[in-house]
Amino acid sequence: MKKIIGIFVCTLMIVTAFPAVNSLDDCKTCPTVPSTTQEGTLVAWNQVQKLLASDCSGLDQFGWSVSINGEYALVGSILQGSQPGCNWKGSAYVFKRTGTSTWTQQQQLNASDAAAYNYFGSSVSLDGDRALIGANGRGFTTDTFPGKAYVFKRAASGTWTQQAILKAPDGAANDFFGCSVCLKGNYALVGAGGDDDHGQCSGSAYVFKYTPSTGWAYQKKLVPSDGITYGYFGGSVSMSGDYAIIGADGDDDKGFASGSAYVYKLSTGWAFEKKLLASDGAAYDYFGHSVSMSGDYAIIGAAGHDTGVGSAYVFQYTVPGSWIEETIIPSQTGQQDYFGGSVSIDGNNAIIGADVFSSRRGTAYVFQHIGPGTWTLESQLLASDGAAQDWFGNSVSISGYTAIVGADSNSDCGAGSGSAYVFQKFCCLELKMPKGIYFGRIPITINNVCAQDIVNLGWTITVTGGIQGGVVVTNGNIPLIVPGEGKTVKSNSIFGFGFVTITVDVGCEKRTVQAFVLGPFIYVF
Repeated sequence: MKKIIGIFVCTLMIVTAFPAVNSLDDCKTCPTVPSTTQEGTLVAWNQVQKLLASDCSGLDQFGWSVSINGEYALVGSILQGSQPGCNWKGSAYVFKRTGTSTWTQQQQLNASDAAAYNYFGSSVSLDGDRALIGANGRGFTTDTFPGKAYVFKRAASGTWTQQAILKAPDGAANDFFGCSVCLKGNYALVGAGGDDDHGQCSGSAYVFKYTPSTGWAYQKKLVPSDGITYGYFGGSVSMSGDYAIIGADGDDDKGFASGSAYVYKLSTGWAFEKKLLASDGAAYDYFGHSVSMSGDYAIIGAAGHDTGVGSAYVFQYTVPGSWIEETIIPSQTGQQDYFGGSVSIDGNNAIIGADVFSSRRGTAYVFQHIGPGTWTLESQLLASDGAAQDWFGNSVSISGYTAIVGADSNSDCGAGSGSAYVFQKFCCLELKMPKGIYFGRIPITINNVCAQDIVNLGWTITVTGGIQGGVVVTNGNIPLIVPGEGKTVKSNSIFGFGFVTITVDVGCEKRTVQAFVLGPFIYVF
């Protein structure tokens, strides 16, 4: 026995000289999250920062438009320059993430030809090292400004420089060109909801393409064949892959302002492919007021549905030419919150704004696609300092596990100065298995660091490697973990020799550590 213990001690001295993965106890701890986490979920979306413009002032409406892509966020401030003599030229601000959750203003962007009432920042879109910013000139019917859109490019130094000004070749006063924009790769899509090819404010959208030889050039104008007066086609736009979707929330197929959305295909010369309607559409639904597209999915907001309660609709591309309504995401309160006033989708995550919630304090909701026809609510987002009339949720954007929400009437720098809030997705579970020697079985402690109960939690411990007669897999289920509580689970008995890998999987959290096994002794390092 003494010889066995001596061999074990000597072996431990050897293995501790090798670098290895940290124990589970050294892994990053999830932060405590607000009580808006949904009961039974394993994740929470936590506010990590509130963004303000460096030169913020009253009436700027910073947060009117937002876009996020990877480590960068872009926020439009449509009335920036609202002080005497500036006359609402508008501006946009680039923020960059450093570390895991710190956002810093990198640059303020302005149009090279900025002028009064241009409303630069009325729409924004980020993609890679480019930004597209609309200046629709909306709001003054006596104004002759048809609208413009501006492309900025980020250099290797991090500086953003204006690359091009996009204009409609047939632009006219009050077209509101730039009221919506989307940038994907070498294509830019710009909505002009006030265009009048089919009557006043019937609307249109314009496609521009970038090539190294010509720069950004106009490619095609998109107009629905069945456009109507006050259809507002182009009031919202989005692109993904081979497709573009364009909202027309004033369309009347199912009643006055019931709304619709149109899908166009790039590879067929931007030919019209499908008109989308809500299966339960009705007058004043404003279906198409907001649109977003990612992969084979499109989400469409209908903020006016059920007299302002609102809803959102997910459509899926199935076979060429076919887009089917996969599901309807209803309002989460049943109140007149205008749920669906803003939407954004990225992969399996979608965010939906409801800026009239709670006396216009506003809110937003994050949903996850977990299977065919099933989008489950992950979290309700609220501003940590939210107040009535902030209009939090008037604009939203999501990229991976990060979301940004505009609150353009928040008043930190004066009435209506505006702000934006960044949220990140965190796992509600913290795993702990301290370094040390264990006998026979490996204990894992699972802590609930969220503010709601976690129910029916499945877990798996897998041990691979070494000489132990195969892979050791242990499964189990924990009925309930209340906030702040930890539950300890153990693996099946282990007996073997050599280096092993221990993997713990509890759904949203999967961690791996290394250990050395000698008989029934397990040394985790």
